[in-house]
Amino acid sequence: VGVFCSDIRRDTRAKASVELAIVSFGDNVVVERDFMPIDESLENFAIEANGNNTPLGLAVDRGLQLLDRRKEDYNEYGIAYYQPQLVILTDGEATDSDKCTQVAKDVQSRMSNGKLLSLPFLVGSSDETQQLRKFGPKNEVFQVAEASLASLFKYLSQSAIQGSRSNAGGTESHTIQQMLDGLRNAVKRI
Repeated sequence: VGVFCSDIRRDTRAKASVELAIVSFGDNVVVERDFMPIDESLENFAIEANGNNTPLGLAVDRGLQLLDRRKEDYNEYGIAYYQPQLVILTDGEATDSDKCTQVAKDVQSRMSNGKLLSLPFLVGSSDETQQLRKFGPKNEVFQVAEASLASLFKYLSQSAIQGSRSNAGGTESHTIQQMLDGLRNAVKRI
């Protein structure tokens, strides 16, 4: 996360337009940070895996609630915004499959309507991707080694910087497709 934040803070336009919320999930779903601009406090931010549960559906649902509230704030003040990205990082199979199925339908609907880009990442070497796959574009899951997380966040920050140069409120489908193609080349797809 520190690599991502550091890169964003060095780019004037991205610093003014990129906001980040963080929801962690283990035995509990916790809003670590609500949406706000990226600042230096995140450069040493870390989340450790905890507990034996992976309530993925509940965590994504909570993230979508935060996102909806933020979009309502923007709409109330007439502020155009960029298409949000939902980055999901997990090291295990979801333990709330019914909730995952329900929330994944919402995520897929938003992606179909150009309202969201969801990027699910499996950290490590587990083959347990059945639930996570439901959240990906074309049911894709991207696999990344824990040792490569800094490189992943570097790629995501460069994508966010590039996106901040597009028009807020626009539908930059070619930019999204370029991002997905680059991501597919940068990390392993499952």
